[in-house]
Amino acid sequence: LPLAAATHLLGVLFPPAAFAAGDTDSALSEVTEALGRGDAVRAETIAEKALEEGRATPVQRARLFLDRGQALFRLGRPEEALAAFAQGIGMHALSATDQANALFDRGVLLDALGRTDDAIADYSAAISLAPNFAMALDNRGDAYRRQAMLPQALADYRAALATGKGQVQYAYYGLGQIAEAVGDWNSARSYYAKALAADSGFGPA
Repeated sequence: LPLAAATHLLGVLFPPAAFAAGDTDSALSEVTEALGRGDAVRAETIAEKALEEGRATPVQRARLFLDRGQALFRLGRPEEALAAFAQGIGMHALSATDQANALFDRGVLLDALGRTDDAIADYSAAISLAPNFAMALDNRGDAYRRQAMLPQALADYRAALATGKGQVQYAYYGLGQIAEAVGDWNSARSYYAKALAADSGFGPA
């Protein structure tokens, strides 16, 4: 009920404008800005209206679907979010990098819903498009580790570190968790220390 009330109120206070073809980039910028400030209702409203206008290019439509998926996820409407992601990803209109990011984002959503196998499939697809995608490697490693597929998780964490990108504390923490799982306490402490060296405020380590 509070969410429905908020949605209705925002529709009254901020009625969406019609977007001409040349204005779709402006709509996308507004959606990004709204998501950045945590206003998922506003973001979803703008994205939906821009899609209804039907004047966006294929790339713009794909981005609008994906941004709408992000907003719907934050609004606690995961099935609708997955449908929006499926539409955006299924258009195959984005660059390889953007498509990889979209697959990663959907993987995060699937992970949050406990659909680990589906999440792994999306992380794997993202990695196939962007082999040095450190966060996708980290997240797939986490998913493998939760499934007790430790050799696969170990390989992903090491691959993430080898990219020289991303936030290395996550890979080191994952390696520490694997070491702990097999009773290698000294290695676990060493990996956690490396995670904390990268980010002294990293609570899990």
